[in-house]
Amino acid sequence: MKKITLLFLSILTLTFIKGQSTACDSLTITGSQYQLQITANNLNTFIYNWYTVGYGGNAGSSILQNDSSMSTTHSVYNFNTNTGQPYDTLITCISTMNTFCCDTLVWNGNNWIISSGSNPPPLNCNANFYWWQNFDSTLNTFTTDIYCVENSTGGTGPFAYNWVFGDGNTSNLQYPTHVYNQVGDYNLCLTYTDANGCSSYYCDTITISSKSSGYTLNVINESQVNTLDILNSEPKNKSKIYPNPVNNLSFLDYSCDKNTNLSLTYFDYSGKIIKNENVKISSGNNKIELSTKELTNGLYFLKINGENHVETLSFIK
Repeated sequence: MKKITLLFLSILTLTFIKGQSTACDSLTITGSQYQLQITANNLNTFIYNWYTVGYGGNAGSSILQNDSSMSTTHSVYNFNTNTGQPYDTLITCISTMNTFCCDTLVWNGNNWIISSGSNPPPLNCNANFYWWQNFDSTLNTFTTDIYCVENSTGGTGPFAYNWVFGDGNTSNLQYPTHVYNQVGDYNLCLTYTDANGCSSYYCDTITISSKSSGYTLNVINESQVNTLDILNSEPKNKSKIYPNPVNNLSFLDYSCDKNTNLSLTYFDYSGKIIKNENVKISSGNNKIELSTKELTNGLYFLKINGENHVETLSFIK
């Protein structure tokens, strides 16, 4: 039985935003210098990731706690493994659906004082993955196998991984397997943390479609993709937008086998067309500059129309 794999549009729902953060609105800190609990007040949305980093100057720094439990409370055990003493300065950062904020906490000898808002530690690591559900072309139906390629980049090892599968289950393995018991949309999320306190968060809404029950999500390394039963005519990635989130200068990687024209259509999450462009491309790999400078912050889609290929990609500004 011959099987092929189809790639379907997945929507990026959340990512850490690099750069200037705002001060967290209202925090309450209880406990001691060694063990404290931070509570976020007046939040009207879920906390998707909350992490706290200790800063010790020449004594080094490290991430002390990284949570993705969606709780408004955050418990931190404060201990500097280099000195055997607690840190005097902490930076705690919260990511929700529409905010990313950080505060500096300073121990004054008796209590933790919120000093000011702060930038987070440098985010030179990037959580990322892509997925697809296997398709049986002979029976014209989806199979119960879903593949997810973990391809996070940057940072300094060793790395920590926290998967949230969207059905109440989690895993700390880099390459877990997980069984979904019914069809539907699931918010699959990965928190990727390095040894220096860099933490990045990425989510995609995966849609599982089949008439039978029991779907196995297989998280794999990118090098394993070539071992799967994928026809050459169904490439795993026809094109790619980078960087994503985009900035004022972003690019589309696109490959084809002859000189031709591409039609690029930008539209927002509601389906409203923002603009159209036509570009000439050559045979082989093409690096196409995208016009994203004038776009406001938000979720967008780019529809690519080629001579024998139509593809839609998502990106965030």
